[in-house]
Amino acid sequence: MPKLPRRPVLRDQAGRSSHPTEGAPHVRGWVTTDDDVRSALSVSWFPADLADSVPELLSTDPAQAATIGRRIEEMVGPMRHCRDYVEARAADAREAGYLQLPIGSPILAGTYLHWSTNDPDLLIEYGEYVLPPKKVLSWDYDVDDMATEM
Repeated sequence: MPKLPRRPVLRDQAGRSSHPTEGAPHVRGWVTTDDDVRSALSVSWFPADLADSVPELLSTDPAQAATIGRRIEEMVGPMRHCRDYVEARAADAREAGYLQLPIGSPILAGTYLHWSTNDPDLLIEYGEYVLPPKKVLSWDYDVDDMATEM
């Protein structure tokens, strides 16, 4: 299994697409809303060199964001090995501000990592998100796949 990376430093404000400096990861951040109520703060880091072949990474247009995963898979192969971490904890000042909650409010925080199938050492996406109370996460998975790993 690939080594887990150190947690990167947030380099951009949510809601903006940053333009990476040479060698720096490309960062995308956004706030999700439901009926004008903020329901998630999310940030993703991608290898900087992907922006050359996947220009959608540099776009702030939400319509282009929907194609990013497909375009990345066209360039580096499918993202099949993934790892998720989920933690219930208190919101820090930045998270509380974006979610419009008091500092210290309970949140659900998650981190996800996606590696390329073609290059198992290539971490394609590192992402973090936080959700306010009363939000539900759900994953689909096949039990057959899990049984072979036990």
